[in-house]
Amino acid sequence: MLALLAALAAAATPAPVQASSSPLPIAAPAEQNLVVARQMLVAMYPPSEREKLFSAMQDGLMANMIPGFKSGMEVTPGCRCDQMIDRFSAIVSEDAREHPVDMNKLFEVYARAYARNFTVADMQSITSFVGTTAGSRFMQRGQVMVSDPDVSRLLTEQTAASIKRLGPKLSALRAEMAAAKTEGVKR
Repeated sequence: MLALLAALAAAATPAPVQASSSPLPIAAPAEQNLVVARQMLVAMYPPSEREKLFSAMQDGLMANMIPGFKSGMEVTPGCRCDQMIDRFSAIVSEDAREHPVDMNKLFEVYARAYARNFTVADMQSITSFVGTTAGSRFMQRGQVMVSDPDVSRLLTEQTAASIKRLGPKLSALRAEMAAAKTEGVKR
């Protein structure tokens, strides 16, 4: 599922923001910042809840992106092309279950990113906030905000618009779908 999210996100990202083919050197974060970043992430995302939170976030994003993808491809609900996209989505979901993200690696990378981009004082403030009732609720509900109707609608619309702009990059999929349409619906 992460692979599909990454592919769809990359497709929707303007070219200057997309990753370069030659990675830039990454500055090592200060050790003190890294220690505080790890503590902050434990407070924000308790290790025992990370897989559940990550899965809920992925599910929410997929619930918005797949309809947007179909809309952008002008897929008629129930047609063979619709079924092809659903089949691909199921394959990606199965792959995600069989090859889950390594949470330890993921959160270590995030710790390094936070350590490079926030001061110790900033991260201590965030950790303090997460420890409050409002901060705890913010973290618990923040993972499902992508399912909010306004957010969902916007994400679906933006995904559809991105897909429509991708024309040449989707030519292979469009050709396969066109062939499927001319063959008629075979069940």
